[in-house]
Amino acid sequence: MQGKKCEWSRVTVSGSAGENTKSKIFGRLIEVRQGTLVIGKGCFLQDNVNETLAANGGGAVEIGSGGVCIMKAVVEEVAKDYEDVTYEHMLVDNCAMQLVNNPRQFDVILTENMFGDILSDEASMITGSIGMLSSASLAEGKFGLYEPSHGSAPDIAGQDIANPIATILSAAMMLRYSFDLDKEADEIEKAVKAVLADGYRTVDIMSDGMKKVGCKEMGQLIIDQIK
Repeated sequence: MQGKKCEWSRVTVSGSAGENTKSKIFGRLIEVRQGTLVIGKGCFLQDNVNETLAANGGGAVEIGSGGVCIMKAVVEEVAKDYEDVTYEHMLVDNCAMQLVNNPRQFDVILTENMFGDILSDEASMITGSIGMLSSASLAEGKFGLYEPSHGSAPDIAGQDIANPIATILSAAMMLRYSFDLDKEADEIEKAVKAVLADGYRTVDIMSDGMKKVGCKEMGQLIIDQIK
């Protein structure tokens, strides 16, 4: 995406509340609160962030059948420590519309797992293809899981038509966030931009006047730019 740098972060809420018992719901609330605190702080601490948005379904995270509102309250608590960052809530349906209408208004979108899956797939199409979108699932400290946002796409396996850019940019994120190798990450990202600026495209982002290449050739072109 050209213009302002956008970082996408999601609160991943794992597990299930199971039966509607006080002990299970209480344990789930602690899990959600702790997870929101960790991810919420990470969102406010992102580089070049001026605004953080929490997208939700009416200000509530549904915990089993308890319907307990917790995410909004926790993020509001975290926001008090970062007064230089504008923070607001937005209903997820409005967020989806605004993401298409004016994506540059967002620096960070903080939301729960299901909404994050939906919004990140929508965001991928703003870049032209989900094959362009890298991702990272970050823990506290330097540990992270880096992967392209798309799946394995077995229907096109062995055809040399997949877009490798999301995987390559995920590796750049790994260098930056887990190994503090900002210079090396910058070189990879610059190489990707240079190849695209030269007009090379895989089939998923192909348009008139561009030069269509396969997965292997696109990867080699990016390697050549780094050399």
